[in-house]
Amino acid sequence: MEDIGPSSVDIIRDVLGTMCGRIGEKLKNKSLRFKTVTVKMRYSDYTTIQRSKSIPVETDRTDVLQRLAIEIFDHQRDREKALRLVGIKVSGLNPASEQLCLTEFL
Repeated sequence: MEDIGPSSVDIIRDVLGTMCGRIGEKLKNKSLRFKTVTVKMRYSDYTTIQRSKSIPVETDRTDVLQRLAIEIFDHQRDREKALRLVGIKVSGLNPASEQLCLTEFL
């Protein structure tokens, strides 16, 4: 697979969105919520970075996962280097309670 150049940011954002959709579906199927999102980026020179962001209240919302992942990517990516790999990880997993938090409605 070829590296994705710095000008292909929209392609990478689309890939992140697809990955978040799959992760979100798995979380809901297993009745889990996450608190932290980590984005891993490996560049063409094999330099690898991982950056994380946590939220105050755990959630299973895919839109929140996607927003955080793209936010991390946009703020931390090296705009001069081509990407070889991008990945997403969620952590701080807890079972979803039956009662929703007020923040679920915001």
